[in-house]
Amino acid sequence: MSYKKSVFTIATGLPAFREMAINLALSFEYFNGDNDIPFYIITDYPLIINNALKKTYVVNISGFSLPRGFSIKLLIDNFAPSDKSIFVDADCLFTGPADPLFEAFDGLPVGIFGVTMTSGERFGDVESYLRVLSIEFMPNFNGGIYYVDKNAGAKKIFDEARKLEPLYDQVGFVRLRGQPNDEMLIGAALAKQQINPVENTGRYYADFQWWPQVIKLDILKGICHMMNPPYPDSRHQDYFPASDATPIVVHFLGHHVEGLLYKRSSVALRLWFARIPAPSLFAVILTSHLCAFELFKNMFRGIYHAIFGARPIQKTKNRFILDNTNSSQPKN
Repeated sequence: MSYKKSVFTIATGLPAFREMAINLALSFEYFNGDNDIPFYIITDYPLIINNALKKTYVVNISGFSLPRGFSIKLLIDNFAPSDKSIFVDADCLFTGPADPLFEAFDGLPVGIFGVTMTSGERFGDVESYLRVLSIEFMPNFNGGIYYVDKNAGAKKIFDEARKLEPLYDQVGFVRLRGQPNDEMLIGAALAKQQINPVENTGRYYADFQWWPQVIKLDILKGICHMMNPPYPDSRHQDYFPASDATPIVVHFLGHHVEGLLYKRSSVALRLWFARIPAPSLFAVILTSHLCAFELFKNMFRGIYHAIFGARPIQKTKNRFILDNTNSSQPKN
């Protein structure tokens, strides 16, 4: 069957990415069971999915030579299963239907949520690389979600991004964990075509970088309320698109996939699809040990940092980090 629209993720490399992709698929189907939008998992490993998933398909690309790190996102236009597709990072969860996302991006060849920058620092000096690239602005966004319309010229944008990749260091971009950052390359390609990011009011997408405080998250009720706490809270973000977010897609950046909120939400989804009664209640019970750990950690984090300083980024089971001092800013 051919679909006009689809949502997909990429789960290559570590097994943890495949597990996260299944959680993402569960959240997608929970909120999108009644529409005609399917979900695809692009992976390099044989993957058996939950029998309860009726609209999720696995595409095995193990026979292909794949780029390392974030560069695989430069092939999103090739992986896109439909004419209009939305890519979502595996460490995300849906909290509502996907239709408004397609409506927000309608008419664009490639769509992102964010703002523009003309000065300052973002993986390098913005004014400097704007001059080198002869562009007027640089999009500031998180690459956890991309929209691709094959019929509107998506290939032209990604071809430009792929062409820029060998020039990454020469342009003046700073690497992310030792690798070229897809956001800078795709952002520059969009800027060359004068395509601005779609304004993110917090309705569509949110992550823990711009909205670090979670007021409430109940995945099965479709409730997610995140906030950028006001100054002088140490978590306050000066450069952010909205104070509050009630997103359709929430991005659990980096270590957040190991935290209570992600674990509890994932367990609740799996229990619901397994037709276990009171899935939310049992999810709370099954993750109660994490709740105690989170409480202890939050209570004593300030004391720990005061004595020992901030802990350096560690290599964990769900992220890769390559030794390279030429990197900046957090990312998934």
